[in-house]
Amino acid sequence: MADSLKFRDTRSYSIWKAGKGDGFSVAARGFERPVIGYIFSNDNGTWSLDYKGQKLPGTYNTIDQAATAIVALASGRPVAQAQRQKRSTKK
Repeated sequence: MADSLKFRDTRSYSIWKAGKGDGFSVAARGFERPVIGYIFSNDNGTWSLDYKGQKLPGTYNTIDQAATAIVALASGRPVAQAQRQKRSTKK
């Protein structure tokens, strides 16, 4: 029965450990350059993006949401705002 169940990875990206700490590189399928950006873990459990050498504003709740955002940026699609973590400005 296990032979009939095949795992299919439907993600359009791969994530690899990069450098020290909680940094990961993101590679997308179908792109000329293998690595298209980097994801870094923040102290508060959120994730930030580094795309084209610049740390982008905004944070994401999961590493998968951050990787999907980098793929969207690289392909010219708008990044889904629902994935971003909303920050409260109230004190």
